[in-house]
Amino acid sequence: MTTEKRLLGVNPVASGDGAEGVSFDGENDYLSRSSDLVGNTDSKTLTCSFWIYPTEGGEYIRPISIAGDTIQGFNIILQPNTPTRWNLKVTGYNSSDTLIVNVTATDFKITKNTWNHVLVSLDTTDAAKRHIYTNELLYASSWSSYTNDSINFTMSTHNINNYNGGAAASTTKNRLAHVFLDYTYRDLSIESNRRLFIDSDGKPASGQADLSPILYLPMTDADTAGDNAGTGGDFTVNGVLATAERGPNQYNCSASEFDGSNDYLENSSLSMPSDSKLFTVSLWYNP
Repeated sequence: MTTEKRLLGVNPVASGDGAEGVSFDGENDYLSRSSDLVGNTDSKTLTCSFWIYPTEGGEYIRPISIAGDTIQGFNIILQPNTPTRWNLKVTGYNSSDTLIVNVTATDFKITKNTWNHVLVSLDTTDAAKRHIYTNELLYASSWSSYTNDSINFTMSTHNINNYNGGAAASTTKNRLAHVFLDYTYRDLSIESNRRLFIDSDGKPASGQADLSPILYLPMTDADTAGDNAGTGGDFTVNGVLATAERGPNQYNCSASEFDGSNDYLENSSLSMPSDSKLFTVSLWYNP
């Protein structure tokens, strides 16, 4: 068992990293681009990664829309499941607006009021080459559509955090950071490929801009939210964004890690109170 003491725990680190991330108010905040990404092309392969912290429930969230002002093109959508959780949906359409990639990951949920990492990579030429990871957990269920064809990425407009494209009423309240898209397939079952985007401590990996993606919005603060460190050109900020109060780059508390082999705690001499019908138990648990 290892004991991790970070920021808020016993003997905390003297000074922690400042929060990375951008907060959207859910009223009129979103990012947009009124022309196609520079050098954009349709593709059968892609890798997409981002961090999201939903702060409201009950609504659809479309954090990434390389799809103009419609649902066509490429989208990652969060669909309401409960007031505090969302299902993850990935869609891709070809240039004829035919749905060629479609999957709703219903057994891996995006959770409210905490940072969630989403990582997708696929190659439509091979059904074995498709991966969805949320918080380092693999989604391994069936895809309802998966056709050997190119996804239509070449659109006249693009949006971040706007469900229907262009309408302020379609924005949602959440935080986003490290939005990445390129047209390379990576086998995410190989740990080193996942470490390009999420490190072994469960934080955003450094060096993502060095992969030369068409889209990489670090979104570490509100002032640079629309700055694209990739090759495709910057986005316009709509509304007044704020820098997130907590970021995916920060440790939230001290914790002990159990290896799943032979780690456990035991106390055979603990003084227990008498039997009772009343008790309170509290813990934080990260499986």
